[in-house]
Parts: sequence; structure tokens; C-alpha cells
Amino acid sequence: MKYRKNDEFSTSLDKQRSKEALSGHFKSLRLRTEETADGLEVHSGSDAMFRLLGPLGTRRIPVGLTIQLEAQNGRTHVKSSAFDRLGWYLNDHLVFGTEEALERKLESLLHEVRSALGEGRQSKTIT
Repeated sequence: MKYRKNDEFSTSLDKQRSKEALSGHFKSLRLRTEETADGLEVHSGSDAMFRLLGPLGTRRIPVGLTIQLEAQNGRTHVKSSAFDRLGWYLNDHLVFGTEEALERKLESLLHEVRSALGEGRQSKTIT
């Protein structure tokens, strides 16, 4: 895992409603979604298909998203981490344009978390 972006914010929804909203949203996007004790894990793309067919379209780029939800006084604190799921490669460099597409895909996943919970980008803390 070489590429990672993080975001955190608070929402007025309680933890259970936040989890339900996120799960429904990512499933509607046809992403593999698994509920965990404290949030969700989302996966997209395939390293095998990416290796075989290359970066033809961003949907093939293998990425993951971990969302942690923490209840705080009727609100929910949300921590999101989007990351690549690229396996081991002989060459450390990605094909031309793939790195930018991967960065955009990670940013897009973090945006989808906020979107699912009705939050804008005003108070973003993306690293």
C-alpha cells in the first residue's frame, strides 16, 4: 500500500443511521461493502484484472476504503481512509497516467463518504 488519503468529520446522524446510510450508498454504487463492528470496509477493482488489462478505465484500479464510526453525544465522528490495493510489482512506477487516476479515485471515495451522510466539503481534513 503506497497510496493513501484520509478524512475525518462529524455528522449529526447517530452511529447506526450513519452505518445504514453509508452501506446503502456504497452498495448502490455496486462496490463490495462489508459492515464491521465499528464501521464499514469497501473494496473496488481487481489487482488481477488491473495487471492483465492495465488502467483502461478507473473502475479496474484496485482500491479500498475503511470507515470508522464513533458515537459522540448523539452525533457520529467519521474517520475514512482510502488506499490502493495494488499488489507487489517488480517496477515501483505505475503506467503513465495511472497514478493521477488512482489519486482521483481515492479522493472520490472520500467524497462519497461525505455525500452519503449529507455532508459538504467545507470542513475537510484530507491528508
